[in-house]
Parts: sequence; C-alpha cells; structure tokens
Amino acid sequence: MTTPTVFGTPSLGPQSKSVGCKPGVALPQLVYIFLDLSNIMIGAQEAAAGLEDPLAARDVRVSAEALIKVAARGRPVGSALTAVGRDARLEGVLHHYKRAGFTVVQVSRGSTHREIGVDEALQSGMWETLECFRPGIVVLLSGDGAGYAQGRGFHVVLEEMHTAGWAVELAAWQASCNTALAEWVGLVGQVTLLDDVYLSVTFLEGVRRPAPVRLTAPCLRTPVRRLPSSRMYNGPRLVRAPGSVATDDHFGSG
Repeated sequence: MTTPTVFGTPSLGPQSKSVGCKPGVALPQLVYIFLDLSNIMIGAQEAAAGLEDPLAARDVRVSAEALIKVAARGRPVGSALTAVGRDARLEGVLHHYKRAGFTVVQVSRGSTHREIGVDEALQSGMWETLECFRPGIVVLLSGDGAGYAQGRGFHVVLEEMHTAGWAVELAAWQASCNTALAEWVGLVGQVTLLDDVYLSVTFLEGVRRPAPVRLTAPCLRTPVRRLPSSRMYNGPRLVRAPGSVATDDHFGSG
C-alpha cells in the first residue's frame, strides 16, 4: 500500500500495532479514509439536480482533494483507499485519485458487471486496516448500508472497528445514505452530510470551481436547502456521446 499525502503536511503513514513510542509521548491518532467512489459520484449527481438544476447533474464533478479535506478536517491521514472496476478508459480518473493521495484498487468485474466486487475490495481494505494498525479514526465516504442483515457490508466492518476501539465517522449524501447506518454512526461517532458542503466538494466544469473547504463537520440533522437562485446552474449544457465514459475531469480536478 502506498503512503498518501496530506494536504499542507506530510502523511505520517499507517501506524502498525507493533509501533512503539517514547515514554510519555503519545502517538497522534491517524485518520484512515475509505471512499466508495460510485456511491459518492451518484449521490453528487442527485444532489446537483436538487440543489442547483436538474441539468447540472450531468455536468457535476467531484473534487478528490476536497473529499480528503472534508474527511480529514485537518487531522493527519494514515491512508486513503478507494476501489474501482477495471477499465482502461478510466486511467485518467485513477491518475487523478492517486495524485490526490488515494491508493486505488482496481477490480475486474464479473459477467454481471455488479458493484459487489468493488465494495468487497474496499471492505477487505478496512478489515486489513483493523487487523494491522493500532486504533485510529476510520472515515467511510459512502452511504451504502447493504448487506447488514446478512452479516456483511460496510456497516458490519464499522461495528467491528468500533468494538476494537476505533473512532467511527461517516460522510455521505443525504439521498443515498442508508438510514440504519447513519443512525448508528450518529450514536457512536460523527456523521457529515456532503450536501452541507456541496459547493466545496463539487464543481461544474467551465462554470465554477470548488469553494474552500470548511473544516467543521455539520451533523446529520442539519436541514438541506436548495441553493439561492443566484447560485443556480446556468452554465453550458455539455453533450456527451452515448456510451462515453468519464475522463479525468469527470471526477474532478479542482
């Protein structure tokens, strides 16, 4: 696993359970970030339609750097991981996320093209982090709570990490956030609605750049309102060929 960078400060890297420290000197608690890319991108499109304009949904981009800033909130990052389906046409997207500080796992999709392989790869990284590193802060960028009743999924892993002494945080879009997952994390940790930092984690290509990230995290119960009319999307309507896939800019370079 590569060592990602933290914006403005060097990453301390993961702290293994065998790492010691000088007497009286406490190691800083590191943040370990796990990004469910498809869940966050789909949620951004839904948020754009509701907060700006329905046509903005196809032009919205997500800033990888802003996602890390929102998750870290100025704290040192041990690692940041995301997983995507293997597709040669997405090399630009992968480069963008690697440049922002993510370790990217590529997963070969099966004949059904389901997302389960990608989710399992990300959850495997969470289990490995639980097994190998001393407790820190785990931040899941996803609202996916599927599989909990069957004893699998992100919710199950987060519960195990919390039991082992990890601080648990969730950052997700309101429309795509599983209620049970959000309520549990809200009880034991912290939930951030990405809707409340929409202008910071997204941008519209050729129209606006991401706003500065505010490092305070709003709670889940904060109401989500439409943006004022002055911020409504009135930019160019980009036309993409049917069947085209995202380039580097699709997930944001802001």
